[in-house]
Amino acid sequence: VLTFNDTDSWTKYMEGVDLVFSTRIHGTMAAIGGGAPAFVVPTDFRIQELVDAMRIPYLPMEEAVKPFSSLQETMSRVVRDYGVFEKNRRSKIAEYKSILAGMGARLHPQLETVLQAPLEIPPPDAPSSISSGTFYVPFDAWGACDGRVEQLSCERTVVAKSAGALQQGDDMSGVCAAVLAGAGAADEGEAQLVNGDVGVCLQIGDVVGVVVGADGVGVAAGDAQSVAAQVGTDAEVVPRIVMAMNVVYRPPSPKHDLKRSKDPNLGNFVWEYGAARVIDPYTTKIVQASACGKGSEVQALVIASANALYLRKPELVVGHIQGYISHVRNCAAPSAVFGIGIQAEFKDEEWLKTAGLPDKQHKLMELLESRMEGKAIGVRGQVTEQALLNSGITKSSPLGCPSLTIARDPNLAATMARRWRATREKLEAGKRIRLVLTLPALHTPEMKERFAPVLKVFPTLYEQHDTRFVLQTPQDRAWTKKYTQIDQNHVLTFNDTDSWTKYMEGVDLVFSTRIHGTMAAIGGGAPAFVVPTDFRIQELVDAMRIPYLPMEEAVKPFSSLQETMSRVVRDYGVFEKNRRSKIAEYKSILAGMGARLHPQLETVLQAPLEIPPPDLPS
Repeated sequence: VLTFNDTDSWTKYMEGVDLVFSTRIHGTMAAIGGGAPAFVVPTDFRIQELVDAMRIPYLPMEEAVKPFSSLQETMSRVVRDYGVFEKNRRSKIAEYKSILAGMGARLHPQLETVLQAPLEIPPPDAPSSISSGTFYVPFDAWGACDGRVEQLSCERTVVAKSAGALQQGDDMSGVCAAVLAGAGAADEGEAQLVNGDVGVCLQIGDVVGVVVGADGVGVAAGDAQSVAAQVGTDAEVVPRIVMAMNVVYRPPSPKHDLKRSKDPNLGNFVWEYGAARVIDPYTTKIVQASACGKGSEVQALVIASANALYLRKPELVVGHIQGYISHVRNCAAPSAVFGIGIQAEFKDEEWLKTAGLPDKQHKLMELLESRMEGKAIGVRGQVTEQALLNSGITKSSPLGCPSLTIARDPNLAATMARRWRATREKLEAGKRIRLVLTLPALHTPEMKERFAPVLKVFPTLYEQHDTRFVLQTPQDRAWTKKYTQIDQNHVLTFNDTDSWTKYMEGVDLVFSTRIHGTMAAIGGGAPAFVVPTDFRIQELVDAMRIPYLPMEEAVKPFSSLQETMSRVVRDYGVFEKNRRSKIAEYKSILAGMGARLHPQLETVLQAPLEIPPPDLPS
C-alpha cells in the first residue's frame, strides 16, 4: 500500500509497472506521466469530461460493473486509441504554447522537443476474435430483432467512411438469440426486452449495422479497435452513453398502442416520437428517468414536454412540474429540455411581453440551467423564450416542437412544394383530391364562436373531395357524428406515429387545425397547412416556419379549396433553411451532453440544399 508525496517519485515508480487499473483521474495521469499502460473507470461525469478531452484509455462504468472473468478479458473492453491520444496530446501542448506566448512566456524546452519530434502512430492491436468471416448487418435500433427488442444499442460504434474488408450480410438471428437469451417469454406481439445490447456496430453514413463474427454472434465491445483497424485509419470508435428521458416513445406493439390510444390527446405521442428519435439510438441507451438515483449509470437527462408552462393558472400543472424537478434532482447529470412552451390565447399577447414564470416553474428552470453549459432549454418559440428571460432564465432557444425532426427527407420542403403544386393542378382541372381534415381544440366559448365559420365548411369539403377526418380527442368523434353524411369509416385515428406519417405520404392536402396533426402530415412529406386557433400554435408556427392560414383568413366566407390554398402563408425555402438550422441546434445540445444526433438527421444536414422555386401565378 503506497503513497507518494511528490510527483517525480510517483511517475518514476510507474515506469516499472505492467498495468495500472485506476478509478482516480490523477492516479491515471501519474501513471501516464511514467509511460505506464493505464486505464481509468470514470466514476462521475467530471472524470468522463477529462477522459473525453484528453482521449486517455478508459473502461466505461457499464463495462466495469459486469461480472469479472479475467484481467485479460477486462483489458479487451478498455476503450483506447493510442494514435488519437498522441495527436491530441501534441495538439493540447501546442495550445499551452499559444497561451503562454500570449503572456510573453515560453513553453518548457522539453515540450518543444515533443512538438518537433516526428509523429509515430502505434499500430493497432492485432485482431482478437475478429476473423475473415466477420461481417455486418444493418438494423433499425427501434423494434429490433423482429420487434422483440424495443431498443437495441451498441456498446461501441465504429464510425467509418467505408466498410473496408467487412462484407454486408443480412442474418443477425444469432445476435438476436444471444441478446434475448434469458430474457424470458413475453406476451404474443410484445417485446421481450426494453433495452438490448450488442458489442460493436459499424456506421457508414446513416447506415448502422451490428458486427457479427464467423460464429454468427456479435463481436465483443473490446474488439472495437480491431474492427476500426479493418475498415480504415480514419475510423472513430464511439462509446455508448446512457440517457434518461421522462417520456420514451416505444415502437408499435399491442401494449404500447393501447396505452397511447387512451391518451386524451393523441397528438402527444407525435412530439414524444420526435423527441426520442432526434437522438442517435445506436450510441445512446435510452432509459426512463425513473432509473435515475444513487448508483445509476445515467450520464445525461432529457426532459421532453409540450405546453407545460401555465403562467395564469400554474396550479393546473404543478404535478407535472414537480415531477420534472424530481427527475432533474435524481439524475444529477447534464440536462436538456425539448419542446416546452406556454399555454396562451391571442388575447394574452401584450401581457406575455412582461409576464414571468410562477415560482415552481421558475425553480425547475433554475435547476435545469445549473445542469447545462450552453443553451439547452429548447422552447416552443420566442414568446416562451421571453417569459423565461423575464424570469432571469437565459439558456433557452426557440426550437419549436421536436416533431419538426420526424421527416428524414434531406429536402423535405422541395417534396412538399412539388406535392402542393400537384394538388393545385388537380383542383384547377376540377378533380377531386385526397383531403385530410383535423378538428380544432376550442377551449372557450369565444373561440368556438369565432371558429364556427370554418367548421361549417368541413362538411362541404367532405362532400366535394375524397376526405378523411383524423381525430385526436374524443370530442372530435362526437363532432363527426353530428353530420349524418360523414361515413365513420372515413374517420381515422392513429395509435403510433409511424403509421400516421406513413398514411400522410399518400394524401394530396392536409387542412389542419391542430399543431401535431400538422406535424404528422409534414413528417410524411404531405402538403399541409394549419390554422392557429390560439397563441400557443402561432408561436410554434413562427418558430418552425410551417405553412399556415391566419385565423382572420380562415373565417372569411368560403369560395373554394383552391382559393383557400392561395391565402396560405408559406415559404418552403425559408422552411427548409430553418429546419436544418433547428436540427443543427439539437445536434449542438446533444453534443453538450456527450450524445449524438441520429445518423439520418446528420445526412439531412450534409445534403445539398434544394430551394423550391416560387409558385407560378394562378
